[in-house]
Amino acid sequence: MKKRLNLILPLLLVAFILYGCKSNINDKDVLENPITDNSIEENTSNSNTEDSSFSEYEAYEKYREYISPKSKTEIQLDDESEKLYSDFMEGNAAAEYSQDGDTTGLFDLSGVLEEGKSYTLYEIIDKVNDGLSDSYEWYYDNCISEKYIDLGLDGSYELKTDIGAAEFTLTLIVKNVDNKLKICFAGESVGHSYTDVMYTGEVYMYSYGDYDSESAEHGYIDKDGNYIFWYYYSIDGYNIHSDEDLVYNDCYIGSGIGMIKQEYYIDKALSDSYCNIRIKDIDNNYLAENDIKAKDAYNNMTKILKEEGKLVVTEEEIKKVLEEQRVAIGFSDVLYHYGDELKPKEN
Repeated sequence: MKKRLNLILPLLLVAFILYGCKSNINDKDVLENPITDNSIEENTSNSNTEDSSFSEYEAYEKYREYISPKSKTEIQLDDESEKLYSDFMEGNAAAEYSQDGDTTGLFDLSGVLEEGKSYTLYEIIDKVNDGLSDSYEWYYDNCISEKYIDLGLDGSYELKTDIGAAEFTLTLIVKNVDNKLKICFAGESVGHSYTDVMYTGEVYMYSYGDYDSESAEHGYIDKDGNYIFWYYYSIDGYNIHSDEDLVYNDCYIGSGIGMIKQEYYIDKALSDSYCNIRIKDIDNNYLAENDIKAKDAYNNMTKILKEEGKLVVTEEEIKKVLEEQRVAIGFSDVLYHYGDELKPKEN
């Protein structure tokens, strides 16, 4: 199973969407740090690094644009779909709600909408407002976006709309099914949790607790509009950048070391996990299992996790399991590797 930019890409995807990126080069730097004979070599080195970083950013932006949902002007909708989607965006057509593709939490569509019943866009907004407390100011004028994706890459397009403010956004995927609209996926971005739907229907849902903690669900929406779960993972850091004792569930693991614990689930019930641990030194460098500083820690943690009923595996074994699961759920190479020819190379 490939990792998109070493599992850092998911964070970059969200960061670039929400916050953008600024170049490190500006006029103020030049004025306050003039080039002198003694600083030519240093400035040349810095310039090369900055140019390289900017080039990588440009390459990533090109890749990101290619795999992202498109505007209406970038695609060719059939007349029927264009009319239906336009009417829905204007509040003149209703889409059927189903819990099957509903992943919302705070917005809780399943609590305010009825299974199998159809709603206009503004009826959905009103229902959500009724279900939220007054402290959540999420909906404003002109806060509804209109983009399009291509489930299955079959040339029949689906509407992606994001509704709400930056910290509270409801995402809907609406599909034309036999001249009737269906809400085939609903997600949300709330606080430190984000939902990202790509052009092919690939779905990432992330949640970040703090610097050393994150979790995510990864799946895709198939050509028929069904959301299909692929896997869920959680990553937790312990004692990172600390010289104190590493303790896990009241058990001493080692001194002057940190640990990253990763758990992957391929069943939506999250009943059985594949667990992997990595030991780090105080400088945040990974230590091999046979390293004298980490050997006992690996052995202690493996024993504890096995006693908890966890299946402890290597990262390569996790990759293999996830790749096999991707194939099993029908997430094809064509969809999963879409745009890879533009993806920046890993360092």
